[in-house]
Amino acid sequence: MTSRPATTNDRGRGRDSASPFRAGGISRLPTADSRLLIFSDLHLPQLPTQESVARVDELAEMLAVEAPRATHIVLLGDIFDFWFEYPHVVPGGFHRLLCALRDLVGQGKDVVLFPGNHDFWLGNFFPREIGVRVAEEREIWNVGARRIMLTHGDGLNPSDRGYHLLKRLLRNRAAIRAFGLLHPEVAFWLARSVSRLSRQSAEYKRTWKNDRYIPFARRCIAEGIDTVVVAHTHTAQTVDLAPGLLVNPGDWLRRRSFARIDAERTGVLTWPERSVLPLQALSEIGTAPLGGGKMPG
Repeated sequence: MTSRPATTNDRGRGRDSASPFRAGGISRLPTADSRLLIFSDLHLPQLPTQESVARVDELAEMLAVEAPRATHIVLLGDIFDFWFEYPHVVPGGFHRLLCALRDLVGQGKDVVLFPGNHDFWLGNFFPREIGVRVAEEREIWNVGARRIMLTHGDGLNPSDRGYHLLKRLLRNRAAIRAFGLLHPEVAFWLARSVSRLSRQSAEYKRTWKNDRYIPFARRCIAEGIDTVVVAHTHTAQTVDLAPGLLVNPGDWLRRRSFARIDAERTGVLTWPERSVLPLQALSEIGTAPLGGGKMPG
């Protein structure tokens, strides 16, 4: 399909509550040769475990193979189970990943971190100390003639009013200031407790499918987007929504999947096989190749 370049006028389209650009920002990639490497939902705990350390080690192995050919490394949310920055304190336990990201920046890669529903309290630490740009909740990037929407994917259902209310509550400045009054040890203990309870819930254990994204993706495509990239469901998939695509890189928590996108090609791959998942028709959206949901498929 033919795509027009993004301009600052695109921001104004977000004033319509029915528009998928309501929370958006524009990020212009430098050249048509840009190549994106995208992963999400690593869900690193603040207190490292043997399994989470292995998770980061496998990610580092993947990056060593895939990153040299990429220009942009995109972390599409929920990289951490929890993140909060005090003026002089940041969460511990993530040193291995942070060093890997700093190495990528040192290699000249543009590393971009999107907020997720677990790690939305992102402050100045990443750009100041690591050189990683913290993205807007939604961004549109140009890769050659392709226009790509990127977002973590939580809260895209406008009828989910309870979640939208909670999201506004947790992300307003008063709530952030109130949480910042807690001693870090208390705050991080509270966050770990909430995360543990979340994993025991039926909502967490049920199968999450990408069909929840169809209305949002169709609105994006109708407004000139070629490829809609979302995460959150932990369900790796590329779906044909002609004339556009819906892409979910899956997760690195259990299934070890990621996405590659450039001006001509789009693929979701598995690690360490580096096998490309098949392009699926809309009618197949409920049968993701690797299974779906936040528990093992």
